[in-house]
Amino acid sequence: MPMTWSTLIGIRTRLGTKQARRTSVHLVLLIALSAGVAGCMDSDPPKWWKEPNGNSITDSEGLTAATTDQLCTAEEKTPPNDSLRLHFIDVGQGDAIWVQSPTGENVLIDAGDGGYYGRNNGGKIVSAFLSAHGFAQGAVFDAVAVTHAHSDHYGGLPTIFAHYGVAKFIDPGLETDGLSYGDTLETAHAMVRPDSYFRPAINDPGGLTTLKGGSVDLFGPAVGAWLLSAENNMRLGDDNNAKVNNTSLVFKLAYKGRSILLMGDAHAELENELIQRFVTNTSEPNLDANLIKVGHHGSTTSSTGRFLDAIFRNTPAVDRYAVIQSGRTSFGGTQLPEASTIFVLQDAVGQSHLFSTEAGDDKKAEEDAASDDDILAVVKSDGTFYVCYE
Repeated sequence: MPMTWSTLIGIRTRLGTKQARRTSVHLVLLIALSAGVAGCMDSDPPKWWKEPNGNSITDSEGLTAATTDQLCTAEEKTPPNDSLRLHFIDVGQGDAIWVQSPTGENVLIDAGDGGYYGRNNGGKIVSAFLSAHGFAQGAVFDAVAVTHAHSDHYGGLPTIFAHYGVAKFIDPGLETDGLSYGDTLETAHAMVRPDSYFRPAINDPGGLTTLKGGSVDLFGPAVGAWLLSAENNMRLGDDNNAKVNNTSLVFKLAYKGRSILLMGDAHAELENELIQRFVTNTSEPNLDANLIKVGHHGSTTSSTGRFLDAIFRNTPAVDRYAVIQSGRTSFGGTQLPEASTIFVLQDAVGQSHLFSTEAGDDKKAEEDAASDDDILAVVKSDGTFYVCYE
């Protein structure tokens, strides 16, 4: 009998245990290798998370009924102003995170791609989202941060710069010959005061912080914030793409006993360094987290079991969440997010606590795949914490 993804789903459903889920990762690899020889396997992997409409994508046959417990209620969509709010904006392929602090600060971390070569214009998408949520054009961001020099993170910034003010700008400081990124940096430099242009963010006497793990005053006095990593040289990784990803700004935010890790596009090499540097710390900064915005769009380069075990080791299973920011994207035949990474994340947080801006996008054209899976994470002043699709 030909082995298909539907068959694998049946195997995984019957096994059902945590160990079985780990076993299924190995099955994926074995089946994929077999497919290369026999040519008898469906080419597209399934998606394992729920769409915001409450359905779960399982295989090429379509959708199956599921609960809608990942959707925000009307009340959840409008949390009190003294809450910490993170909006993971669906820009298609790329990252864009709008952080609203309990004391009124607004910080933008990345802004999606620039709208070229068939990609979505992240700047237009972010601007429309901001306007719909009361942050009108002409308003001023307390800070804008670019995690690293890849266009699916900085490409939308020219549009943001054209319509909003920026008080502070933060960047890892990697020297790059890319003209579009150079233009972005020049615009940012012209917009902010010299003492508010933090490039590089670390190891610069005038920088945002002079040590990895240093606290940062970007998100207001009520939010604990640490810059766990930022590199201005390409020293980690096997190729140029990986080395640029590993220069990513990595932030930790904490409020009312809840913690959030924002990983940029960090790969396993950087994850391992973070473990060595912070995991044994009994006080902040450490790696303890309730939510992780996973590195590199759900690729197998990131979100290792070792790293997830480290960040969630002191977090009860019911309080663990993961967010993937990705589009319906294939790089060199590899679909993002990748099925094996989904398995690993599900082991760590459970299916209902795994969220993706890519949910269901394999059934949509690129231009229709953005703006439909925005994700909201909220920490209220009493410590209540929830994540839902807006």
